[in-house]
Amino acid sequence: KRVLKKNVNINFDTVLFSGDNVLMYNDLNCIIISLKGVEKFNYTFKGQINSIIPVDGSRTFLFMTNSAIEKVRLN
Repeated sequence: KRVLKKNVNINFDTVLFSGDNVLMYNDLNCIIISLKGVEKFNYTFKGQINSIIPVDGSRTFLFMTNSAIEKVRLN
């Protein structure tokens, strides 16, 4: 059963599901989209993204890059 159909303009290496969100990222770019198709986060990092760790439900994420760990909380 299809849950979401969304066109994106960037090629992503990794796609993850976290709660009601879809996380898509490559070396520098990340987009978080809700399962309803709402874009919640779109950012280009300065350092390479190594991983994204969901924290505290589906609103807070830790972005691990080569140079830093950044915490992002979605509205």
